[in-house]
Amino acid sequence: MEAQTDTLNRQRRKPTPPVIKTIGDYIQSKRYEKGLHPCQVAGKMGIAASLISAWERGVSSPSEEQWRMLSNLLSFDSGVDKPKPHRGRLLGFTQ
Repeated sequence: MEAQTDTLNRQRRKPTPPVIKTIGDYIQSKRYEKGLHPCQVAGKMGIAASLISAWERGVSSPSEEQWRMLSNLLSFDSGVDKPKPHRGRLLGFTQ
């Protein structure tokens, strides 16, 4: 009975964005691809998990150094500039 209650109290994972519109959507989709929880990403970066959540919700953006750390951790090309959403798609990075 206790296991059933625990299962019911768990929050479901937010679905992967069907269309990448924001930097937060991009971070979230890359994190999902790697199968990482926000706490895992935050722990590896040495920051609070609430910061990862804020980035994914679009409340704040990572600094350049944090962006480079994310790119290494989540395996994407950080480039110099952060990606810019355009018509529901994420434009390539500038080198």
